[in-house]
Amino acid sequence: FVWAGRMEAEPTTEGVDSNAILNLKLVRNRNDLEEDSVVFHPQFTHQIFNKDERIRGFQDLKINLFTTAAVTQWYLDIQYTQKTSNEDLANLISKWLPKDRQPIRSMDDFIKVVEQDASSFIPPGTCQHTYTRASSDGNEETFEIYRAKLKDPKMKNWHLSFQIFMIMFIDGSSYIDVDDDRWDIYAVFKKADHGGEVEYAAVGYCSVYNFFAYPKNTRTRVSQFLILPPYQKKGHGEELLKHIYATLADDVIDVQVEDPSPEFCLLRNTVDCRLLKKHGYFQEVPLPELTDEVISDIRSKLKLNKQQIKICHEIFGLKAVPENDAVAMKAYRIAVKRRLYRKYNDILAGPDVAETPSSETPAPLGGPQGNDKGIKAQLEDLFHSEEATYLAVIKRLNL
Repeated sequence: FVWAGRMEAEPTTEGVDSNAILNLKLVRNRNDLEEDSVVFHPQFTHQIFNKDERIRGFQDLKINLFTTAAVTQWYLDIQYTQKTSNEDLANLISKWLPKDRQPIRSMDDFIKVVEQDASSFIPPGTCQHTYTRASSDGNEETFEIYRAKLKDPKMKNWHLSFQIFMIMFIDGSSYIDVDDDRWDIYAVFKKADHGGEVEYAAVGYCSVYNFFAYPKNTRTRVSQFLILPPYQKKGHGEELLKHIYATLADDVIDVQVEDPSPEFCLLRNTVDCRLLKKHGYFQEVPLPELTDEVISDIRSKLKLNKQQIKICHEIFGLKAVPENDAVAMKAYRIAVKRRLYRKYNDILAGPDVAETPSSETPAPLGGPQGNDKGIKAQLEDLFHSEEATYLAVIKRLNL
């Protein structure tokens, strides 16, 4: 879950930044085609082009990769003044799109699809939740969250067109098996009513995988989670994650997250702490130690996993540390470092004995160290990284 800012391409002898010269747009109407303010750029293109995210052998290169607002069809335009490379850029992009819906190369044809989408597109799945947000001009905008099994033909068809965004905005992402019936898809759409004519625009997406858990339960894993850049920083991520929690089946033991990014960790911690506060957990002063009984109760009622409950307890614990109390802060810091050491023990021990961390474990800061001084230094870095995230959550929730 990431933010993509506007960048400028700077041609050099080493080529150009492929993130900067690839212009993306969600096109609602003909006017959007000429509007530069709606352009955004990918965060990652190393899987599409080259590993170093540089394109060489093209002079004055510009790539426009536009999609309809509902993300059902793509338009591709590649411009340059001189070419000395044999790379087929169109093919490199097209192979990530559905084989039966290769990008349109004619602007007139693309406009026809845009207009068709505006009048006839209906989101796939079942609308489970509706909410509103204030727009930049103060008007109220309506958003809907849809859910369906990925194997549902309409959801599968839409997902195949949308999934390239995962490659461009989630580092190291890969396409999921669309024929695996254990995938659930949640999709957020903006709903606009123009005099009785309803138009939909894609806002974000989350894929959720359901694992079997002995003896007859389910463990849910959030796999890919993305709010598109034009809609970020507006609360849609929190709304989507809260809705996923609210619709979990009774047999779900807890929720796991696959390789969470720092941005998603902040989002998740915010949502989880808000949920815990709403249900009255961790509000005591001073905050008592976390017991197995409390963990079991929270897992049963809120579906948070044990590791995440400990993190949230630490966030409330940081808030509970009296200001300017060095002794209490030291005790808190030692307790957090003990958890971090247990969590990263194999990595901190050095590369020769390290094992692959679990999917719940974000990568530690810096390289592994094989001595006590290095371990202490890295633990200190890890603690300050956690502390910064915790303080951000405390500020967001006004704890």
